Amino acid sequence: MSLSVKTPDMVRVSLEDVVQQLSNKDPNPMSRDAIRLGVVVGDDLHAVLAARIVSRGLTPVHVYLPKAFHAFLEMDAWAPSLREIGELVQLKKASKFLRLRNETIVQPLVSQGINTAVLLGDGSGMWTIPEIAEGLCRGLDQVLIVQNLEESLDSGFSSPPLQAGPQSLARATHAYRSKAPNMLKALVFLSAEAWMGQKSEIAAKLVSWLDIQQATAQRLKLGLDVSRLSFPASERLQQRQLNETVNSLITCSWADLLGYMAYADLIATDQKELIRIARLLGKDQCNLL
Repeated sequence: MSLSVKTPDMVRVSLEDVVQQLSNKDPNPMSRDAIRLGVVVGDDLHAVLAARIVSRGLTPVHVYLPKAFHAFLEMDAWAPSLREIGELVQLKKASKFLRLRNETIVQPLVSQGINTAVLLGDGSGMWTIPEIAEGLCRGLDQVLIVQNLEESLDSGFSSPPLQAGPQSLARATHAYRSKAPNMLKALVFLSAEAWMGQKSEIAAKLVSWLDIQQATAQRLKLGLDVSRLSFPASERLQQRQLNETVNSLITCSWADLLGYMAYADLIATDQKELIRIARLLGKDQCNLL
């Protein structure tokens, strides 16, 4: 008879609790009680920023997160620990011919040399599915779940400064190569709904903001270059309407956005989380419309 492998209790804690609890463990990697930490990150920005705080203080063996967010950690000292979340959870599609159902294949964290897991996310990410979480955490010594991440990040935690790396800067570098060097670079990032005119108050604030920046540029005898960005729309029809509505709209990824923000002298957005990113990049001129 085979012995079943126990899934440890999943304890919900704050981000501060994670850092305090795990920092007090034996730091000697050869110790029997040493932590071999794995950090599993949900599909949202707050979880990614929280992962940087955890990684700075605790040096995980691996950090698993969606590839779209790898750019946020590529210049950090712990970048070699980055792994694609797909290494842990894979969806095997059904075969109509063989009448097979969809199958989710979960790689337990313990098979990656990990004995302690920190799961980060506000209700997003594959690990929030109970069956997947159980498969990931089976055989571990300890599992800590952190939610309410925006509240944790607002509680005075010192986040590591953020630096855009080659992956992030590639597209923006190419775009600005043809621009005059003596131009103020203004970046406007809005949601698709705002660009489509569905948020009239945002549109009015943007017009006013652009007028002020144009006046400032003229006073300084500089040109003003405005880059208009948005994430891809969820549907093709909406994306086509978006492209027709906004001249020279740049549809970007998180990595592209990080690069454009690194270059920008002035930033305006309707997304609160971008204010946090701008500050981590050392940008003071970021306005929430």
